[in-house]
This record gives sequence, C-alpha cells and structure tokens, in this order.
Amino acid sequence: MPPTRSLPHLSASGVNQFIGCRLQWYYERILQLPKPFISPALVFGSLFHRLVAETLVVGRTPDLEAIRAQWTQQLEHDTVRFDTKDDPAEYPALAQRMLDAYLAEVQHYQIECFEKAFLVDLGLQAPLVGALDLIERTPDGGVLIVEIKTARASYSDQKLGHHLQAALYSLAAEELYGQDAVLCIDLVTKTRQPKAFRYFLDHDPIGRQQTRALLAAVEEDMLTGPIYPNKEDNFRCPNCPYNTPELCQSWHG
Repeated sequence: MPPTRSLPHLSASGVNQFIGCRLQWYYERILQLPKPFISPALVFGSLFHRLVAETLVVGRTPDLEAIRAQWTQQLEHDTVRFDTKDDPAEYPALAQRMLDAYLAEVQHYQIECFEKAFLVDLGLQAPLVGALDLIERTPDGGVLIVEIKTARASYSDQKLGHHLQAALYSLAAEELYGQDAVLCIDLVTKTRQPKAFRYFLDHDPIGRQQTRALLAAVEEDMLTGPIYPNKEDNFRCPNCPYNTPELCQSWHG
C-alpha cells in the first residue's frame, strides 16, 4: 500500500505545481527543501501587488525612486536568478509603466479589502486556502472578486477557460459570498507599452463540478500517488531550483 503523506491544506499554487511536476511539488511542499534561488517573475509579481495595494488602499501612488527602493530591498532579501538577457535595473521602470496603465485602463469600484486570506471546506480531506487579491463593491451592492495578474501577453479565451487558479477561487468565492459573487482577472502586460485588461469570468455550474472532481483526484494523488519528475516539454525545468545533479537529475524513484 502506498505511503500516505501529510497534507495540511490545498492551494491553487500547490495544485498547479503538482500537475506540472510532482517531484518539484514533493521537494518544495513535502520535504520543504530550501530553494537556492527564486525566479524574477515571482519577485516582480510580489512587487507589483504591493504597488497596487499602496495605490488603491493607502491612496499613495509611489514614484520611480520609491519603486526602485522597494525593488532593491527585495533583491537584497531574496536570491534571484536572472536570465542573461535580463537587466534587473529595468524592472522598476517597467513596474511604474504597468501601474500607470492599470490605473488608467481599469475602472475600480469601491475597494472593500485587499489580500483577503481564506480557508474553505470543500468536503475534501484538506481545506482550500489562499488569498483573494482584491474585493470590490459595485454600486448595486454586488461583490466583485479580482485576481491581479502580470504576463507577457494578453489572455486568450482558451487561457481563461483553463485558468486553474481562477476555477479554484471561483469555488472559494461561492463558499464565502454565495453564487452571486462575480470573479474577474485584472491582467497587466509586461511589455514596453503595457496594456491592462479586466476579464469577467462566467458563472459555470458544470465547470465548478468538474473543478471539484479534479481537485478531489489531485488531492488523492498528493496523499498516496507516485512521485516522479515531468521532463517532457516542461517549461519549468530551466528555472527550477531543484533541477540540480544532487536532486532532480539524480532522481531514480
């Protein structure tokens, strides 16, 4: 009988990681091995979220010098591995252009909460945890739940239809606010001239049933399923902190 692993909770990032590469998930979330480095995209995404919070919640839009100071502080705290074609000094100006585009191109309603942590029971062995980026109240009193994303290009309909985090957060939103809550994704592109989009996601009862079934199957595999690397067309490998001779490259089951 396969061993049962301890699983205190489920999260969108953990489920995505498990589907993408079970071995990476196992190293990080079960063995909790330290990461020798983290990706620039993760650090930059955290920076952009802080800038949005400072602007929308605190009411203070940071200038370029303030953004540079935050970026420098974060690089001093985290070990970030940049690609050879990347210039870390260009990221603060990109963040400022993205913030300007977001404020100019996306209309916000009344801000009720930023980074609302949640824990919901979906009837599985472990609860689903996460944080809703932004909660807004519409003029008619409706709840709008916003996930803020950055990417190199806008999302296609196919990308939106297969966005696992949005699907999982839709389940959480229904548990927390009922079926009338509206979920959307605010996307800002990481381009020389950034663009901002607000995508409203459809309320899809059948899709939510499928997401619940997928989550139950993934949880079962997390608890007792086999662990192995996914090296077939896996975009994670080049930037994976565990892709080393001592870990992934010497894995043998």
